[in-house]
Amino acid sequence: QKITDELLTMAKEIYNRADDLVINFEGAEIGISQEYLLRLIIEVTDNALKFSKAGNKVIITGKKDFENYIITVVDTGVGFIINSTNDIGPFKQFNRRKFEQQGLGIGLHLAKQLIGFNRGEFDVQSREGQGTTVTIKLPLLENS
Repeated sequence: QKITDELLTMAKEIYNRADDLVINFEGAEIGISQEYLLRLIIEVTDNALKFSKAGNKVIITGKKDFENYIITVVDTGVGFIINSTNDIGPFKQFNRRKFEQQGLGIGLHLAKQLIGFNRGEFDVQSREGQGTTVTIKLPLLENS
């Protein structure tokens, strides 16, 4: 619930887009601290809101899948060209010349690092002009 509240607050106060967020998390115990989980979901959702238009939905889901918890963040925004997650690095902003951006370009890199430190997997699929899907896979705690 705390993560949902934080995401809605960010969408409302920074982007005036609380109605654009669709959030559906299935409860589970995940092998990552709540602080790290919150930070990585905020970073990915911030990008989704920043690079999609008001009125277009940003859909965030979380569900159990065998031994993992899968989080997806989907937007229908501007998208970008990415060959692999190896393209994501600190201070790298995609489409910098096309879309003037605020910030340092560390959001996706930070999320990627937090996921890696917690034995997770990170995938980004994006098509320029169509949107982006970020998939995060984190291990469930045993007995979840």
